Amino acid sequence: MIECSLLLFGIKGKHEEVSVSGNTITSITLIVSDTMIAELVSSRVANDLARALSLADNNTRLVNKGMTERILEVLGLPDCIGASAALEYCGLTNKPEPVSCLRADPVHLITNQDHLAMSEPADLKLDQDEADALVAEILAQLAEDSWQLHALKPGAWYLTTNKTINMKTFPTQDVIGKNIYNYLPTGPDALSWQKLEIEIQGALHASAINRKRGQAGKLPVNSLWFWGAGKQASVDNFDKNPDWFLWGKHSVLLGLEITKNFARKDLPVDVDSWINGLDTGKHLVVIDELEKDVHPGNAINIIQSSLRALKTGKIEMLQLVSSSGPMYTITRPGIFQSLAHFWKLPKKLDNYF
Repeated sequence: MIECSLLLFGIKGKHEEVSVSGNTITSITLIVSDTMIAELVSSRVANDLARALSLADNNTRLVNKGMTERILEVLGLPDCIGASAALEYCGLTNKPEPVSCLRADPVHLITNQDHLAMSEPADLKLDQDEADALVAEILAQLAEDSWQLHALKPGAWYLTTNKTINMKTFPTQDVIGKNIYNYLPTGPDALSWQKLEIEIQGALHASAINRKRGQAGKLPVNSLWFWGAGKQASVDNFDKNPDWFLWGKHSVLLGLEITKNFARKDLPVDVDSWINGLDTGKHLVVIDELEKDVHPGNAINIIQSSLRALKTGKIEMLQLVSSSGPMYTITRPGIFQSLAHFWKLPKKLDNYF
């Protein structure tokens, strides 16, 4: 048991006396989607969070990543990013790992002067019925026993195969707006998969669904972008860190739970009781649109309670990171070192992301 009395800064420069008791949690790391960050800017927690970030250290090397890559980086598993598709597939389907799995994201390629570039996938405005119908059209023309295509989400399709895949790929997020020829797969199996990609482009060109989308003023899905294959060994050979506890429903978290026995639970509704009952160790909390749909407002409660737990000494370190911005880390010593500057007004929250 820890018993102590701490003098902490107040949000508006006042000081408050707080009492701390209980087991101290090593850290809480909050990974928040960019969409949720935008909502936090106008929320009741915005000023408190901006004040905390004004006292934080930041790691600007962790930028321009998607949620999947960011989760694996934070967990210390960067070598698994290349094979992340299999983790997501297992998490979404609750099925055993296939021999190999690729993300096969539906995209729209545009001619940009002398090269092809990829537009923002969100601009497709693809719904699940359209995704299912497009996959059915592709499989009707190109289906083979060696691979299957699954539209598990409108913008995230997965290709599973009973063959091993040995090639390097690049996430869709890294290619948007750039010359795609600089990001084509490389490695021993790259040519065969580029050939299949071209065949799929032909099927999409003839797609009745794409014609209907065009008549409705929507962009056609004119290609798939393969990525996330890696080598199966890069996932199979890592050891899970027993200190990490995972919270949230992101597909990668579900995949780590199913395939690697990571401890994972859904985010709580009663946030204060949740923090008070946490085990000593490192806790990774992923707050994305899934959480918003299930428990509106819960993201704000989690962030507010985490800030309070840091100030009262319940946790030793709080980290906050978005899917595309730097990682901010604030510790108990960091708070005390910054007390002399408590009078300084923090920047607005949107300036930190």
